[in-house]
Amino acid sequence: MFGLVTSVRAVEDKFMHTTITVSGRYVVIAESKFKPGTVIEFSGIECRIDEDAVEVKARSAKEASGKSLKAEKERIDAFIKGNCAILKPKPLIDDAVMKKMSKLFDRAAAMIVEAAFMRRPIIIRYDTDSDGLCAGLAIYESLLDSYNLKADEAMFPYYKRLNAEDDIRYFSSLEAEHLPPLLVCVDFGANPESKEGYQLAKEAGFSIIVIDHHPIHDPSIKELIDVLVSAVEAAPPDRAIHYTSGLLASEVAKRVKPLDIDWMARVAMAGDRSALIVPTAKEQRHAEALMFALSTSKYDHNLDSFLRMVKNEEEMDFAYAQAEESIQNVIEKLPSCTKRKTANGVTFFIVDASKLLSKGEYPSKASIANIAMDNLTAPLADPAVLISWAGRGLSLRMNKAGLAAGLDISAAIKVLKAKMPDAIDAGGGHPVSSAMRVKVGEARKVVDALIKEIAAQRKA
Repeated sequence: MFGLVTSVRAVEDKFMHTTITVSGRYVVIAESKFKPGTVIEFSGIECRIDEDAVEVKARSAKEASGKSLKAEKERIDAFIKGNCAILKPKPLIDDAVMKKMSKLFDRAAAMIVEAAFMRRPIIIRYDTDSDGLCAGLAIYESLLDSYNLKADEAMFPYYKRLNAEDDIRYFSSLEAEHLPPLLVCVDFGANPESKEGYQLAKEAGFSIIVIDHHPIHDPSIKELIDVLVSAVEAAPPDRAIHYTSGLLASEVAKRVKPLDIDWMARVAMAGDRSALIVPTAKEQRHAEALMFALSTSKYDHNLDSFLRMVKNEEEMDFAYAQAEESIQNVIEKLPSCTKRKTANGVTFFIVDASKLLSKGEYPSKASIANIAMDNLTAPLADPAVLISWAGRGLSLRMNKAGLAAGLDISAAIKVLKAKMPDAIDAGGGHPVSSAMRVKVGEARKVVDALIKEIAAQRKA
C-alpha cells in the first residue's frame, strides 16, 4: 500500500507516521523515519483504531520511487480532492461584486478544507476591532474540530517579523513533525509592512491566505500571498472598503462548514460602518460590545472566550452597558483634550487621546477615534478630519464631506511614509479611516505633516 506522510513522531525506538492512502488514513509504525510530504510503500499487520484511521505495524516500509511514485501520488491526490469538497452557501450580500468574488471565496475555502483534512497546522491572526474579531471568529468556528489550530490577535495591523518568528517557533515545537502550516490573516496583512514577515513565513514553507478590505498600496505583496480575498479588484476603492473582512471571512467559512453566521457578518459591517447594510440597533450594540471586550483586560483574549460571548445575549448586553458608560465619560472629557485647526477649508480636530486612555481598560485608541469622530467631525457639513494620538499611535477619521471633497487619508499616509521613513514605522487603512505608528518623539511632527498633506489634497 502507498501513503502520503502528513506527520511523524518518535515513539520509543520507532516512528509513528500518519499517512493518507486511497483507502483513508493509515498510521504506520516503522523503524525508519520518513519526512512529511514523502510517499511511502508499506505493508504489515493492520488494526482499526477508530472510524477515521487504521494502524499498521509495518513489516516493510520504504520511500516510493520510479513510475509507481507518480501514479500513486496522482491517486492519493485525487482521493484528497474527493474528500475536500466545499459547500455552496447563499451569500449574505448578493450583488455583482460578491458574484465576481465567488471564485476567491471558493479558492480560500478549498485551501482551508484541504489543510484541515491533511492535518496541517492552521494559524489564524485577526485584527483587534469588531470587524477583525468577527472575521477571526468565522474562520475559527469553521475549524473547531481541526488539529493544531492556533489563533492570535494581531497587536499591530500588519504581519511583523516577530509574528512570523513566533509562528515558526510554534510549528517547530509541536510534538510531531507536520506538513508546513497554513497562515490565515484577517482584516489586515495586505499592506507592504507585512512583506518581511511573509517572506520569513514562506521560507519556512507556510501557505498564506489574507482576507482583508483595506487598500493595497503595494501590489507586489500579492506575490507572497497564495489567496488574497479582497474586493479591491471587483469594485472601486471607495466601494471596496464596505465589503468588510467580517463579511468576506464569513463567506469563506460558510463554504468550509455549514454555519449560521450571517448575523456575525452584519455585526462586523455595523462595526466598520459599511454602507452595504442599514444595521439594526442590536447589531450596533453588539459591535460596540465586542470593541469593549477587545479593549479591556476584563475578558480573556482568545477566540474560545469570544465565541462563547457572542452567543450569549446577556453577556453581550452587559458588555455594551459597560461600554456606554465609558463612552459617556470620554464625551465629557473630549473638549479639554481637543485642539481645532483649519487649513485650506478643511477643519482638523487633534485629540490628545493619552488623557482619555487607561491601560487595560476601554476605550482603546481606535474606539476613542470613533467616539471623537461621531461627536466632532461627523456632524459638520464642511470637510473635517480627526487626528487622535497617544504615544506612538495615531488614529485618523474623516467625515463624508471630506470624502466628497476628494480627500483621502490613506493616500496622504502613503505619501508621508515615503517622505518621512525615519519618523514613521507603519500606516495605512481606508480613505476615511486609517492608523499610523510613528517613531518615539515624532508624533507632533507627523501630525503637522498630515495636516499639510491632507489639506493640499483639496482643490481650490
